[in-house]
Amino acid sequence: MTLLSDLETKAKIAAKAILPPNVVAFIGGCRYRGYLAHVNYLLRLRKYRTQFAKANAAAPDSTIVLPVGCRIQIPADAEVRNAFEYFGWKDPEAVDESLGFMNVAAKAKILWDVGALFGFFSLAFALKGADRRALAFEPNPSSRAKLEECLRLNPTAKVEVFDFAVGLPGKVVEFERGFHYTAVMDSRARPGEENSAQRDTVAIKTMSIDELIEKNFAPPDIIKIDVEGHEFDVLLGARKLLLAKKPILCVELHPDLLARRGTSSVAIVEHLEDAGYVIHDTGLKRVKKDFFKRQIHVRIVAM
Repeated sequence: MTLLSDLETKAKIAAKAILPPNVVAFIGGCRYRGYLAHVNYLLRLRKYRTQFAKANAAAPDSTIVLPVGCRIQIPADAEVRNAFEYFGWKDPEAVDESLGFMNVAAKAKILWDVGALFGFFSLAFALKGADRRALAFEPNPSSRAKLEECLRLNPTAKVEVFDFAVGLPGKVVEFERGFHYTAVMDSRARPGEENSAQRDTVAIKTMSIDELIEKNFAPPDIIKIDVEGHEFDVLLGARKLLLAKKPILCVELHPDLLARRGTSSVAIVEHLEDAGYVIHDTGLKRVKKDFFKRQIHVRIVAM
């Protein structure tokens, strides 16, 4: 088995050295998605890139026009622009996610954006109606600073920002620093890591959604969750709300990070189904268990 693995590794290295980068990227995409799915991905990428370029042709550098139908003022920050363009055209699956989110959120008035990063979903949601508001939860101080700068540039967006992590009540969780804060408490180390002491981590207090509701936070009509492997804790901490009010859930699952914490996408789906939810993809098509075999990102809508 080791010999076969070594041969595969050497073959990949040789292919990368010989083949053009675009061919290597195409082969990698086919291995990840499957040939037909990857070709479809590339066709959608071309479509979204063309649409985005047309919509933004007359827009100044300080403005970004998004497929979800809103104009957002952004700071002169390449990281923010790249993140927003990610949902504008750079990743067709992310574009589909944002379009699906705005579709199911059409009648919602209150969004809880758990793992808000730079506030893309909060801004897109809040700017679509004066009667809408978002609660944005972002424990990463560098991301939160960029989010708050975006809000200063879009003063009509009703968005409140909170600096703590959402999860189980009264916990202190280790988060791995980086572009995202990834929950690593009780997680299995990556290969080459003997323990969490080898990671650059920060301890952050978590509060549960049910706990926040008890503190008179406005109950959400829709919750967007993107928390880099911490998804199950967020949902477990919202059990009362899910059973009583059943808000729409838009969740990005990270199977590899969930596995590090001893759980899985399927376990989360079964938990939601037990609470009465039906699981869909971002196009609102009901999904089956084999949908969750992917190992990087799985985006679902639960209603």
